[in-house]
Amino acid sequence: MKLSIRWTLYYSLCALSLLGAAGCATTSEPVSRNPEMMAKEAEAFQSSRRYEDAIAQWKKVKDSYASPEMTALAEIKIADAQFDNGNFIEAAASYEEFRKLHPNNEKSAYALYRQALSYYNQITGIDTDQTPVTNAVAFFESFLKLYPTSEYAQEVRNKLEV
Repeated sequence: MKLSIRWTLYYSLCALSLLGAAGCATTSEPVSRNPEMMAKEAEAFQSSRRYEDAIAQWKKVKDSYASPEMTALAEIKIADAQFDNGNFIEAAASYEEFRKLHPNNEKSAYALYRQALSYYNQITGIDTDQTPVTNAVAFFESFLKLYPTSEYAQEVRNKLEV
């Protein structure tokens, strides 16, 4: 009888230790990760066209509040990933938000250009809603008024002529 109590105790301890070890094993990400490392991961996702993963990772960078520069970078990269994924409505809104939050940022011209392109890429034909056409023209014209010598200015002029 003493032997069976020992074996029961032994098996109970083994089971508890296995449960404890299983409870310690986790697949969640570390709570405090370096924003620069997260940004590199986001870039890698974006480069490999895993846009949803890139957006999620850039949001983590943005939420880290590492610095105003890192936050602005994350915001523009989120918009870029949305654009590259073909989510032009979301991209237009994200570029607009970036421009409102960072009007003097060096990427403001780029954001306005991409916002206009987001509307342009929503144009599906003459027999559909013309709101994207109206918006694209308005934003392209705004872009040329604000940034007439930009590297994107000639492309904008070409799109307005079409």
